[in-house]
Amino acid sequence: MNADERAQLIADLTVALQAVPKKELTEEEMQWVRLAIAAEARKIKFRDAVIEKSLTGLVWACVVGIGYVFMDFLQNRGFKL
Repeated sequence: MNADERAQLIADLTVALQAVPKKELTEEEMQWVRLAIAAEARKIKFRDAVIEKSLTGLVWACVVGIGYVFMDFLQNRGFKL
């Protein structure tokens, strides 16, 4: 493809794209899009909260487990608790 053909292709594409009617969303469609975006944001916030709570529970389980092992260690060494 040489420069003249490329220029003609660009001109043809420009004319074809201008001939396509622009479709605006209706108010109902816009409302649906806004609601869909809001629902997706709520899902993301919920997922983040679940992950945060799960990690917090895991950390507390580790703390309790380490404490239990330490207490068992002390009891096996003769300390009265």
